[in-house]
Amino acid sequence: MKVSRCNLIAVVFSVVFLSLMMITPLVGVGFAGGSIPWGKILSSSTEPVFFNEKELVEKTLSLLRNGGAASKQAKEKGSEKLVLLSVSNGKSINVTSYGVGSDIYVALADAVNRLREKKVNLSDVRWFKVYVLRDMEFRRMANIQKPLPIERGLWGLAFPGCDNCIFTPEDVLAKKIVNDKGILQPPSIGLWGDLSAEKMIRSMLEIKRADYVAFRTESVFWDGSRAQRLYRGSPIYDSYEDQDIAESTRLAAYYLLRNVDSKGKFTYVYDPIKDRSKGGYNMLRHAGTIFSMLQYYEKTGDKKVLKGAKRAIEYMLSKVKTFRKNGEEMACLVEGDYVKLGGNGLAVLSLAKYMEATGDNRYMPLVKRMGEWILSVQDESGRFYIHKQVFPEGEVSDFRSVYYPGEAIFALAMLGRLDDENSDKWLKGAARGARYIIEIRDGKKQDMELPHDHWLLYGMDELSRSGYDKEGVFLKHALRLAKVISDAQHKDSYYPDWIGGFGKNPRSTPAATRMEGIGAAYRMAKRAGLEEEGKDILKTFRLGGGFLLRMQIGPSWAMHLKNPSRSIGGVRRSFANFDIRIDYVQHNLSALLALQQALGE
Repeated sequence: MKVSRCNLIAVVFSVVFLSLMMITPLVGVGFAGGSIPWGKILSSSTEPVFFNEKELVEKTLSLLRNGGAASKQAKEKGSEKLVLLSVSNGKSINVTSYGVGSDIYVALADAVNRLREKKVNLSDVRWFKVYVLRDMEFRRMANIQKPLPIERGLWGLAFPGCDNCIFTPEDVLAKKIVNDKGILQPPSIGLWGDLSAEKMIRSMLEIKRADYVAFRTESVFWDGSRAQRLYRGSPIYDSYEDQDIAESTRLAAYYLLRNVDSKGKFTYVYDPIKDRSKGGYNMLRHAGTIFSMLQYYEKTGDKKVLKGAKRAIEYMLSKVKTFRKNGEEMACLVEGDYVKLGGNGLAVLSLAKYMEATGDNRYMPLVKRMGEWILSVQDESGRFYIHKQVFPEGEVSDFRSVYYPGEAIFALAMLGRLDDENSDKWLKGAARGARYIIEIRDGKKQDMELPHDHWLLYGMDELSRSGYDKEGVFLKHALRLAKVISDAQHKDSYYPDWIGGFGKNPRSTPAATRMEGIGAAYRMAKRAGLEEEGKDILKTFRLGGGFLLRMQIGPSWAMHLKNPSRSIGGVRRSFANFDIRIDYVQHNLSALLALQQALGE
């Protein structure tokens, strides 16, 4: 097939023209409908924006108290800067307004006035965010059947022609303006926009194309007491104080408290985007969550949290069954007809922590029976040869968990410290199990192959505390694991909120569990008088702590969710997945309590 020169030129011209039409940050671009002067705004969007966060917050507070002044000031000047103001009363989802003006302060005044026009009770505002828009890109007739070239959580979206269809980066994520695959969702725009969006959405759905402006922001959050710069919706926490950790642990403990019902069962997974719980349950995570709540009680003496933990213990005990094996009375945590090594280990830990924190030894006979079962599935080498079995002595599953042995070791070691009468039996079993992992299971593994086993580190710390590391085997392995974990941690990143985390698209729990292990290694180094090693470990711990603080749903994210008072304090799975599972909260809470202790020494 021959192509004439004229046809070729026409094709090239069409491609170039369409490309220019797709990304057009120019003043001369026309926008149908709406009153926002997008042309002027886009033309100045690459100019650097400077502001003092304290001054910006003080100005906002003043304007919220005096909407009349906002109206007057907004009319005095021209319009080329665009800001967004998002407010919440702490009980319901945020309301966002835009403001246009010759500078960000005039635009802010306009935004406050528009909130008043929306009948928002300005005196009821508890939290607010101010967004200064930057890096705007206009895309014309974009194919909405393909993923948008934006990263959710970092980019906001506006739809010219509908003034109230401007969505902050947080709202793009929380209100599902773009789905998990990056596809624009026109019905979501209509749900959160206004009536002027109806015609625009019909057009989008018919032609599968849309005009939109993508933008990034500089944002400041006011939590009622202080101003904080944000990145991806959260304070960056590159530095933080004891009060930040204390507040985070309080919010986490109270999230768990709110989510344990009258029977002692937790809301296992909560979806704060849809404000509903999801199915499933796991008794191992139930037991581990009790452990973290009791750690918090031990630190703070908070009787409300203790009361919630007691309810959860009663529910757990309803799943414990006793039987006789080899002439010994034993007990197991049973779920779905199975007993699991990790389940018994975590049940022992939760009950042992209750006894340690309260001085109430009522569960000692039971934990000893549970400990007997753990010892019964350990051979002379220290290997735990049963990880999962039909209760009581049925078919043994081939399932193996890398973490169950560490949970069992920690449980035996803690039991050994609390049960003076049989201390040696429990501690020897724990030490035998730890040596098996170090010398046999992981003995020939290179550093990169070692599991980042926080439960083993917990167990070795407990053994060290009880004087069961005379040869320094556990200390040496703990320092090795701490270095392996530290080497895998993000120390620097294009994304500042990745720092302190692990892996690509870092998640909350892998970081939290590693920080629990780092906490155990730090305690061992300090106990051994290894000051330099302790300092290095603490650096890793500090970085990890900042990451954990960012992963929690604090006020700056709760205000974008349907039920802020229910979601606050929860820990999301990742930056883009807001599901809150109890163990995400458990591990974050335990790690931050350990960090608080380390920083306070």
